[in-house]
Amino acid sequence: MERAMGLSDEVIRYLTLKLDRVVAPPANLSPLTEIPPSPITEAVVEDDGISAED
Repeated sequence: MERAMGLSDEVIRYLTLKLDRVVAPPANLSPLTEIPPSPITEAVVEDDGISAED
């Protein structure tokens, strides 16, 4: 595995596993299941002042 920013292979593997868990949806959700927006996402959208229509 290629080193990025001087990180050890163990750290890169750990972060990769964490990222896979964040990106991959839980197995019990079908692709058609609507996921409610999280309060954090809503707060970020409200704070940046940019709407989806812009």
